[in-house]
Amino acid sequence: MSFKTTPELSKIKKRLSKSRKAIVLNNEKGGVGKSTLSYYIAKLLERLGLKVLVWDTDPQGNFTKSINGAEISQSYINDNGVISSADVFKAELPSGKTYRVSDNLHLLAGTDELYNVDEEMGRESLGHAHRNIQTLLEQGDFDVVVIDTPPVLGNRQLAATLISDYLLMPIEIDGFSLDGINKQITRVVNIREQVNLPLPQITIVPNRVDMRSRSSKDGLEAIYKASPVTVSPVIKSNTAIKDAIRTFTPVWEYKASSSKAAREMLFAAISVALR
Repeated sequence: MSFKTTPELSKIKKRLSKSRKAIVLNNEKGGVGKSTLSYYIAKLLERLGLKVLVWDTDPQGNFTKSINGAEISQSYINDNGVISSADVFKAELPSGKTYRVSDNLHLLAGTDELYNVDEEMGRESLGHAHRNIQTLLEQGDFDVVVIDTPPVLGNRQLAATLISDYLLMPIEIDGFSLDGINKQITRVVNIREQVNLPLPQITIVPNRVDMRSRSSKDGLEAIYKASPVTVSPVIKSNTAIKDAIRTFTPVWEYKASSSKAAREMLFAAISVALR
């Protein structure tokens, strides 16, 4: 399938190329598609010609594996002078290089060392992360950083919240709680106000929605009516989205009957979230 951009995506490229931005995927509930959507955003921005840094703050490393096609061990990082995700939280950023996936895509890999960030580091690590990620963006001349977060509240998630210019919150409609999302949004507002930072652009992304289900349709209608922030177009359940990523291939390059529909849904949701 050939890649076809849209006027909306062209505007996003123009906007992001003017100033360095941080795009954060966050939800305190696991299994809602954060890493998958992080992957597609990073690959799309790379395809548009932007230079992208991806930062995996989850030690499970799903984002790392999908972007790189394989896990990256801590021993490889240590032996090759590569800066890891956990290094960003340190008072002194180690000398080294970001891991190169391609010319326009570099990676801060998620490894087991990230567990220490929440368990052993204090809140001062949030300031270190904010400063160090800006340093890496400038040194590498990156246009944007895409950050995938863990589904637990702690230093890693808080740091990403403070850094974010765009905050995307993927949700699944089944079992969805608008109250839970509202509480997360309130925490974001309070955290940013405490340090005198403007609010990021927050977007709820309904993901893996089964439009055949009456409960899903009702839940979706409730979200659009009651959400205090922007809600993107729906990303419906689509086998090509998950099958493509298993082969480490973006869906717009993946040959399947549902790939075109998947591409159009992803582009529409991302275009609204990064408007």
